[in-house]
Amino acid sequence: MIRVVRQRDWYAPVRPAPREVRSSLAAESKCPPIVLAGRPAGFFAEHWLDRAAERGYSCHAVTPRPGRFTGTREQAHDIVQVAASLPRQAVLIGHGPGARWVAAALTRYPARAAALIEPPGSLPAEPVTGRVPVLVAGTSGRALTRASEHYGVSPTLLGDARRLREPGWLYPLEGILDWLDSLNL
Repeated sequence: MIRVVRQRDWYAPVRPAPREVRSSLAAESKCPPIVLAGRPAGFFAEHWLDRAAERGYSCHAVTPRPGRFTGTREQAHDIVQVAASLPRQAVLIGHGPGARWVAAALTRYPARAAALIEPPGSLPAEPVTGRVPVLVAGTSGRALTRASEHYGVSPTLLGDARRLREPGWLYPLEGILDWLDSLNL
């Protein structure tokens, strides 16, 4: 017997909306594609997309839906739609509010891996779909501790929180790409 767990998705589906996705494709890579979320695509496009492509990862940045009444469910839906449109199972990376959206997307999409940078205090109670390795990274604080406990991993501490908001700061990205390389995906 099949039981529908997410009845809300059946009676009140997420409304379609145009989404901006910027991409930088790696030349013939065996690495899984990456989907970035949490900031406008231009934030990631300045340096992160090209650097990931140089390292062999095709990278796609999703701009968040605009609007006051857009919630986690809608943002996670957009991330899942972009990831599902890719030819291979994707790695999801969320920064700031995008970490919450990626966490919600993990309850619906069997990602290859996920990284949550500066995750917020609240995460979905639903279980992750499949066996997904998760990296939780940030500067410090209760939210980082709660997120790492939620996923049963040790947090990765990063430097100055103000620098995390600088698009050109590649330190978090390099650490995530090194982690992905170590997983042999």
